[in-house]
Amino acid sequence: MGQKQREELLGRLLALRTGESARTFVLLWTYFETVGLQDAESAVDRKYTDRDALERYGVGRNSLPPTRILDALVTDAAEFDLRCLRWLKGLDDVLQRQNGTFDGTVTGFDRRQYWIRRRNDFIANQYASNASGLTTADLQGGTLRRYCRTFVVILAEHAGLTVECKAERRWGDGLLHERLKAARREFRTICWPLSRPLELRNGPPTHLSVTTAGETTAAGELQRAIDAAQQHHATFLIFPELSLSPDDLVALHGLLASRDVASDFPVLTLAGVTHQPSVIEGLEVNEAVLLGADGEILHRHTKMYPFEAAGGAIERLEVGRKLSVLESPIGNITPLICLEFFNFKVAAVLQQSHANIFLVPSLSETTGAHEITAVIYRAHNGGTTLLSNRDLEGDYKAARRTFYSAPGKRLDRPILQYLVSGDRYLTYELEFPGT
Repeated sequence: MGQKQREELLGRLLALRTGESARTFVLLWTYFETVGLQDAESAVDRKYTDRDALERYGVGRNSLPPTRILDALVTDAAEFDLRCLRWLKGLDDVLQRQNGTFDGTVTGFDRRQYWIRRRNDFIANQYASNASGLTTADLQGGTLRRYCRTFVVILAEHAGLTVECKAERRWGDGLLHERLKAARREFRTICWPLSRPLELRNGPPTHLSVTTAGETTAAGELQRAIDAAQQHHATFLIFPELSLSPDDLVALHGLLASRDVASDFPVLTLAGVTHQPSVIEGLEVNEAVLLGADGEILHRHTKMYPFEAAGGAIERLEVGRKLSVLESPIGNITPLICLEFFNFKVAAVLQQSHANIFLVPSLSETTGAHEITAVIYRAHNGGTTLLSNRDLEGDYKAARRTFYSAPGKRLDRPILQYLVSGDRYLTYELEFPGT
């Protein structure tokens, strides 16, 4: 089987035109995704004392033209996978120098469609530069990310989910991204578990539908949350799942719009909205909306998998089919809602993606599964998770399950912090070198 796959790869590489670096990169990457890295890394271990020392084609004395590399693949079958890995590592540098945008998908070794996207591991790199980053021992081995530090290849569709990669120019405006760029010098976030009680709408006993309790809006608590974001210069403000009614959302827009979009905080606010009727009769939508500093909606994420209670009651949802990665100067942002954060189909997509800032509104009595998943994304993606949690009653015990996880260490332990007893909200601050 291995020989057949090598022959197929070689034939497809030979069929490419010289200079098709992006297509070559995707073919090599997805070839290793198919056959695994075992043969290549065994060869690396025989030749090098450290896998990070693997030489790459395309740099310095290894600057071989593609035709020479292909000749070597044809004549030296014993080191086929090793040479392919060196070429892949070199192409990662070549693509960086070409500074391409790669807006379209590319066909992989398995004939499926893939994106090429930049990783932008800014937060993880900040911890590393501050001598508090995760070591190789903290991360999971056997992945191509170890050899390709700039780009990643992402499956465009998997298990019915479409992956949407939004470049900076495709969401927000220039001012928003200038402010997110400024956050590379001062980055803080707030997770605020709204306390106003929620309630279940009357309906069939098997139907879970959440609305807000009472007739007044949560404007007072929303104002306090915005004031806290201003006090801490918080770039992100995150509210829990199903916590804001449409009237609350209007109030939130007004509160944000009354502020100075160029200097006030928060820059981005993510809020879970109560169940609303779908255009499909009998179904509802569960959404998290992302608002800019002016209160305008920049992005909507529709929950992809419904929650089912122990007694059999379930959300009757028009489910979403799209996983979005919003690329920004501070990192690649992915909004998710509660249980889909640890859904295995979602994980299969996200672990091989460039997503590395996970904003998660949640409605749950506990967040143990979320915590385990945050550890996995920290290892696979260098991920930062910001999860804002509550339960229906607004009980403080559930609010305390709000947490953040970051790709660094504090007191020689990976960073994972829950809401401290007595605090109203959770603040995360990125530690910069020298601080």
